[in-house]
Amino acid sequence: MTLKELGLDTDEELDELSNYISKSNDSRVQSVFPGLETHIVREALEEIRG
Repeated sequence: MTLKELGLDTDEELDELSNYISKSNDSRVQSVFPGLETHIVREALEEIRG
């Protein structure tokens, strides 16, 4: 399933999702991906945008 099929296809939505995923105070994500940055998440989301 693509992000577009999920209804997430605007740049604003992808920016918001990237910011949410890469929050520095999210210990679940940061424990697996320490120092995860928003731009890295955004690039990954672009690849699966659809």
